[in-house]
Amino acid sequence: MRWFISLVLACLLPVLAVAQMSPGLPAVKWSTFHAGTISRQKTFSTRVLSTEGAWQKYWSELTGNSAATAPRGLEWAREELWVIALGERRTGGVCVTVRSATFVDARNIEVQYVETAPPPGSITSQAITSPYVVIRVERNSGSPRFVRCDDFGMTAGTVLLPSWGYDDPVRPVRWGLLDRGLYSNLTGERTFALASRREYEQYSRNAFPGSEGMLDLSRDVRWEDEMVVAIHAGPKNRQTNIEIDRATVDHAGRITITWFESVPLDGSMRRCSPYLLMRLPRYTTAPIIRKTYGRS
Repeated sequence: MRWFISLVLACLLPVLAVAQMSPGLPAVKWSTFHAGTISRQKTFSTRVLSTEGAWQKYWSELTGNSAATAPRGLEWAREELWVIALGERRTGGVCVTVRSATFVDARNIEVQYVETAPPPGSITSQAITSPYVVIRVERNSGSPRFVRCDDFGMTAGTVLLPSWGYDDPVRPVRWGLLDRGLYSNLTGERTFALASRREYEQYSRNAFPGSEGMLDLSRDVRWEDEMVVAIHAGPKNRQTNIEIDRATVDHAGRITITWFESVPLDGSMRRCSPYLLMRLPRYTTAPIIRKTYGRS
């Protein structure tokens, strides 16, 4: 019975996980979103899901349930989901939990996970299970690398996320929300790709004259390997928000970002000029930024 209590605790404690930080690198903010022991995944797999549509489709593949039953509650402009599915196990009592998610350098995040199983000789059900865990992660500029550890934190192996593990034919870009708001000094619909602190400061003085707070945002960006994309929707007659539909990169390193406008049902009729700033890894080509009408 003692092993059963330990197993339950091991499966539940990560729900309360807090962000961890490597020295000099930003924290990875994550928490357990969903977990289970029965799925349709027969072999080990990992996924990164960047849109609600991709999550609903994967949920149906994972559980066999309707896509409409997929758990909700994410802010997709700020968050995404990472999934670890162990594949089939020939016994009950097995679960998978995430121990930590930490930047190891400017581009890579190490996600340590633990597979917990009953001790040898214990009495368990003989049903075939297929454990999985889904964590919600605040968008950032890192790519996950999944590392299996034992219960004491010792590395048991590394699993690199393959390109086909993503929900799109092209890879999602790891991006983070730098700032968003309703008022700027720009009077038209415009986009900017800012690759240096100097470019950002010049843009900020034009878009937000006299705002030291907007200037200070440049300190949060690692300009040696990151850039900032700024999207302005122009004047609107009522409250309007800018949302990111998707951000992807193809094998040639070309970034494509699509965005759209959303109007809250309870939004005010006050005029505004909304904007959104996103930080993302710097690539060799300028990003293609397109407006779309609703999620694609």
